[in-house]
Amino acid sequence: LIQGNAGLGFGNILLPIGGVNGYEFAGNLGNANLKPERTNELEFGFESNLFGKRVNLDASVYSKTTEGLLFSRPVAASTGFASQTTNLLDVTNKGIELVLNVIPVKTANFQWDFTTTFTQNRSEVTDIVGDVDKIQLASNYGVTFNAQVGQPLGMFSTFVPQTNDAGQFIVDGTTGYFKVTEDEQNVGTSERDFVMGFKNKLTYKSLVLAFGIDWKQGGEMYSYTKRLSHFTGNGVETVFNDRNPFIIPNSVVEILDGSGNVIGYDENTTPIGFEAITDYYNTQNNPGVEQDHVIDKTFVRLRDVSLTFNVPSTLTKRMGLVNASLSVYGKNLALWTPDENPYIDPELSTFGDGLLSEQGEFGANPSQRTYGASVKITF
Repeated sequence: LIQGNAGLGFGNILLPIGGVNGYEFAGNLGNANLKPERTNELEFGFESNLFGKRVNLDASVYSKTTEGLLFSRPVAASTGFASQTTNLLDVTNKGIELVLNVIPVKTANFQWDFTTTFTQNRSEVTDIVGDVDKIQLASNYGVTFNAQVGQPLGMFSTFVPQTNDAGQFIVDGTTGYFKVTEDEQNVGTSERDFVMGFKNKLTYKSLVLAFGIDWKQGGEMYSYTKRLSHFTGNGVETVFNDRNPFIIPNSVVEILDGSGNVIGYDENTTPIGFEAITDYYNTQNNPGVEQDHVIDKTFVRLRDVSLTFNVPSTLTKRMGLVNASLSVYGKNLALWTPDENPYIDPELSTFGDGLLSEQGEFGANPSQRTYGASVKITF
């Protein structure tokens, strides 16, 4: 039994309600063949301290193999359950981790400490249970999140617009909308190119100014917030051509022979009219735009800033204290994202904190900026 949860479309009612509790049968089917998830890792490291420990480097490379990765996968409703935890796949991870700490300036009254980190990971799915090459991990409308042999763990796939050999979009001559591929195509991976962090601490006598910056480069995410903004007409892309009728740029229609075979292409002359513009951005009517909801999750964030005053020891001793300090701080003060993502904080996720969290967000709340102050006293 698990805590009761009444799913209501886009919301849930969680028990207890008004002090009255309730339970329901779990939707996860047991698995007598479940085995432990096993990970083997080989790592080599290097550490150095130079110039009187003013330059410190810590570097490591690793290769990690996980066999029988545990995952809760959907099962047929006819079983009476929604999912089953199973040993789904094998995956390898190879990467590098670097930490560099430098003291560029050090005088009697002033010191600057600078620390930067760099991590890069490359994953590859090597085997999937059932001798298949690809398996769906999750689905968000027309975009699926998958494991695929020979690819990084977490590939996005969807139906994309058809193109001819010249790279022109093929459209339906009746509606002017995209024709889409018969099979899903890969449109990105959740795996990042690299992650870097920068931490600075400037100390002048009793004052300490510290700030940190995070840079996470590359990788894609699914954004339902962007999809919803297109559906409602709030997305910046929906103002294309000032919302006047338009013909999809660089588009053509097929020329068919008497047997229905494609023998050539003509320039598309079918506009997306006033009455059809809303449906153009609705993937139920025009699935060719679904790939636009998989976006770059690169960002640079001013993670935190703090200013601290450390009370001089001559004063703390008079007050019978070991030490004391006063601080003001701010967190999540600024965020820079690519032009294609004015919609969402790329770190937000509505899919928990496991593998599925890497797929993106589904109507996540905006992230918060925090300000505060603190007093620390040690007796």
